[in-house]
Amino acid sequence: MAQLNGLAIREGDVLILKLESGKTKSYRDDREACEKGVAADCVKYELRGYRQDQKTYVVGYSLYEGGGANIISAQSGHTVFLSSLPEFSPNSRSFVSADSDPHFERAYEIAIWSFTSDSPKQEFLYSTPKGHPEESWEVLGWDGNDRINLKVGILNETDSTQELETSVIRTEQGWKLNWPLSNLK
Repeated sequence: MAQLNGLAIREGDVLILKLESGKTKSYRDDREACEKGVAADCVKYELRGYRQDQKTYVVGYSLYEGGGANIISAQSGHTVFLSSLPEFSPNSRSFVSADSDPHFERAYEIAIWSFTSDSPKQEFLYSTPKGHPEESWEVLGWDGNDRINLKVGILNETDSTQELETSVIRTEQGWKLNWPLSNLK
């Protein structure tokens, strides 16, 4: 935060982000709830980065169980809620998030956004269809700006999980998931 010259400050349990309009956006921790084991109220926020090129804050949050991140436009204050910390492409024009927790309801398993204006635009969303055996997803990393390597946990007939590697590739028609079940052995 010291390197941001006052764009972000912490006052006790409050993280304050300054927007270009002069307004602020605040995030309040409830560390006491975490210490007392009050799961419903437990939350901690941490500034994980500021992306100068996109004028975007990355704020990670931890819950009693789990966590994620918020991507906040420093221009408009518009916020994108993620189920995990984002993984940015090498050119920083796109980012991906994977929800790897099979125990809670997920908004998506894999989602990709790009920066086209003052806030990110979602370009790809994958949610596991009902009846499919996918249990967990993990981003392994970017391979250039047009390919994201992934790991997926597949629940097999013996109730054990087999991990497979797959990818999402940007094509002329958009992002395409290489379906991992074709690799199942």
